[in-house]
Amino acid sequence: MRVLHIITGLDIGGAEASLYKLIKYFDDEHFEHFVCSLSGRGAFGAKLEALGSRVFAFSGRPLSLAWSVPRLVNRVRPDIVHGWMQRGNLAASWSRSLGATHAPVLWNIRQSLYDIRTEPPGTAVLIRAQKALSRLPCRIIYNSNLSARQHGAFGFCNRKTSVIPNGFDTDIFKPNAEARRSLRREIGVKGDPPLIGLIGRYHPMKDHPNFLNAARLVRASRPEAVFLLAGRDTSKLLQSPAVTGLGASLKILDERQDIPEITAALDVAVLSSFTESFPNVIGEAMACGIPCVATDVGDARSIIGDTGYIVPPRDSQALASGMLSLLDRADRQQMGDQARQRIVTEFSVATSAAMYRDLYREVLGR
Repeated sequence: MRVLHIITGLDIGGAEASLYKLIKYFDDEHFEHFVCSLSGRGAFGAKLEALGSRVFAFSGRPLSLAWSVPRLVNRVRPDIVHGWMQRGNLAASWSRSLGATHAPVLWNIRQSLYDIRTEPPGTAVLIRAQKALSRLPCRIIYNSNLSARQHGAFGFCNRKTSVIPNGFDTDIFKPNAEARRSLRREIGVKGDPPLIGLIGRYHPMKDHPNFLNAARLVRASRPEAVFLLAGRDTSKLLQSPAVTGLGASLKILDERQDIPEITAALDVAVLSSFTESFPNVIGEAMACGIPCVATDVGDARSIIGDTGYIVPPRDSQALASGMLSLLDRADRQQMGDQARQRIVTEFSVATSAAMYRDLYREVLGR
């Protein structure tokens, strides 16, 4: 059975990583995976090909994609067309509407929807287009229960809903004592001070200023603490007044390829966002045995359970209190062990891949 995945792009990101992990851990020899990227090969193109998937990468304008993608669909002749993210979802349904395929179409929605008015204009147009066409796909897959509820309330077709949470590779994200020592040497930290980190690209919704404000509050009680940012474009924060007063206690690594090792080097992992759907960085930290403090956004609460702290978004005082509470706990290591076990038991990548596999079989059977 051929599954053609149509995705907006293959650069580093949560949806792209989820697609890669799905194909890597899809344990069924009866399925063959093809990937169509609408904006180049990105960081995952070669990785997907190394798994044995055929990757087709376009980089044309929307008008040219409107014809080149259906031609590709007709060429591949898939049994399932699986769209990923807004443009991928719309391209999948467009190809079917032109008669390029009669295969069932699945949509995969990866973002939350707190308020359409806060979305960038282009994104809002795509969301409204999906809403209008949401009765066309066979199934709409969300990666969080919150996202499913929000899109349903906005007008997406509820009877098509399936929720499949992200899965985490616990063989890659795992405790690593050497990474802890190595990263401290790299960033020039002497001794073994507590290291509090936020992993994520620079974007308004990640609310880095919230994290940095909380860091200043933590320093008042724990002046030896070190704070780490890692993610695409985070170096832009060096020009922001939000870093004032942190001095050498703030380390910024920008985009890195060794995120599992960086994550495993932390003492406390933080999510400071004011909007999310299913925050991968929390699950990755927990898989590394690192307890987390997260804002109450998306499915963060259901991921963490009782292995960390949940605080209100946009509340730096509460975020700082959560950080300090974890640093002061004598059983912090035990909490980290429990966090990893929770991910292994409930959010493993194998479990997520099996849910997709069962859905594919159900759709084909129907």
